[in-house]
This record gives sequence, structure tokens and C-alpha cells, in this order.
Amino acid sequence: MKSVCASVVFLIVLSACHRQPAAPPEYLAALSAHRATVDSTMRSDPSSPFLRDSSIQFTGIKWFPPDYAFRAEARLHRYPDPSEIVTRGTKGEERHVIRYGILTFTLQQREFRLNVYKFTEAELKQRGEGLRSYLMVWFTDLTTGKETYPVGRYVEIDLESPDSTHIYVIDFNKAYNPYCAYTSHYSCAVPTRDDVLDLAINAGEKKYHDDH
Repeated sequence: MKSVCASVVFLIVLSACHRQPAAPPEYLAALSAHRATVDSTMRSDPSSPFLRDSSIQFTGIKWFPPDYAFRAEARLHRYPDPSEIVTRGTKGEERHVIRYGILTFTLQQREFRLNVYKFTEAELKQRGEGLRSYLMVWFTDLTTGKETYPVGRYVEIDLESPDSTHIYVIDFNKAYNPYCAYTSHYSCAVPTRDDVLDLAINAGEKKYHDDH
């Protein structure tokens, strides 16, 4: 309990010293808990890439300090006729996804947009109908290949809402690396040239290996 409280206080101090706007204490507490869960999963969950590849050692996920300025509210603009496109995996294989729409949001007083993808019907048959409302967002930014994984990062948003006016939260403090960032045993979707943010997203997960 003392270690969790200490982590929350540490995050509050970092947020206060780093930049505005200051994050609410309850947000920092939730973010601290989220990151602790990620570490626990990577360390001991059977699905962890570190347990599936004995050649790599888990030493803890590396994060940027929390920055509330990288949490944005976004609107989803669905395409009238979403199309299936072909992307690539890190091993060069073709991957089929539905380009479903775009998210529009503001960061540092600038307007941005990112593509939103969904699984194809073929993928849903394999993965399960429960993922029909799952929205995929991945990106590269000005930290990519420097402080962060060279392929890019992913970020979770809310499940698709039937309400067209729903406000989605895109929190780059929770941006994460796909499993291929840790071991070559995995292949992951590569963000396209349309998934680029012309901004340094100094938030979320940093690259794990210093040599790539």
C-alpha cells in the first residue's frame, strides 16, 4: 500500500513540474495503477512475450513521465462506406483491415486526425464476435525511432458507441508498444503513412531495447 501511495505522489510531483495542465490526483492514481498492471502482466501473465521468449529478460516497462496535456477528447467520423485495405506486418506479410473512419482531436492547440481501423469479417470469425466494436488506432510521431519504438505505437480508445455524438478519450499516456517491440517472435501491424502525427508525443511507453 505504501509503495502505491508513494508512486501516486511521485506522479503528481512529476506532472506538476513537467507542464500544464496539471493532472487531477485521481487521474494520476488511475494511471499509476494502469502502469502497475501492465508491468505485472508482462512479468507473470502466461501470454507475456517475455515468458514466451526465454532469450529476453523483463526489467520493467519504460514510460515517459505522465503529462495530462497528452490526453485528448476526440470525435469519431465514420466513413459512409468503410473499405477493406491491405497493410503490412513487421515480417512483411499482408494484413487486411477495415479503414473505418477518423478521429479528430486537439493537442497543444493544434488539430490532428488519426485513422481508426476495425477487424474484417474474416478476422472476426477467428477472433470472436465480441471484437466487433473494437476500434484500432496506431501511430508514429516525432519520437518514433528515437525515444520510442521505430515501427510505431498503439493506443486504446473506447469501444465503438452507437451514439454518433459520443466523445472518445485518446490518452497517449497509455500509448503502448506492440509485442514485436520486445521480441522478433511476433509480427505486428505497421502504421501506414497516413497514421503519422507531426508532433513529438512525449507520453506513454518508450522503446524497450536501447539498440533498436
